[in-house]
Amino acid sequence: MVCAELRPLLEDSSKGEVIADARSDNVRAAVAALFEDQPPSIEWLAQFQPEVVGIIIELRLETAEARAVRILRANGMDARLHHTGGGIWVAEIRSQRIPDRVVWITDSEGDEQGPFLVGVYPSADVEGEAIDSLSGVCSEVGLVAKVRGGLESHSEGEQ
Repeated sequence: MVCAELRPLLEDSSKGEVIADARSDNVRAAVAALFEDQPPSIEWLAQFQPEVVGIIIELRLETAEARAVRILRANGMDARLHHTGGGIWVAEIRSQRIPDRVVWITDSEGDEQGPFLVGVYPSADVEGEAIDSLSGVCSEVGLVAKVRGGLESHSEGEQ
């Protein structure tokens, strides 16, 4: 995910407050979304801060894992980035209800059903054996519900 922010550059060479922000899957769409309502111009920006001498567009690439952490935290869940080894990062959240239960979220790598792959594991030590009935691909809209289900639901064979 590309995050784009538009800020004015002020006379004293400092950056002003963010005036517009946008997110998209590609740079071109994110930048275009910044100016959806107004064309970029010094005069337009000066209405917000009269000392504007230029504009700054800042782009950041947000990984699927970082986006998952942001979404889950915004919904009151204690998610964090976790390094599993070998250069692999996942969004991780541990169950408060089921001992040793851990949920990892990664990029679904282009799956049409959504950008996230949620893996629910009976223990952080058992990386390769996800609980199939609770794991799977989901959309951004379904992420919180999918993770909550993974943290709170018992699968067949569990007590």
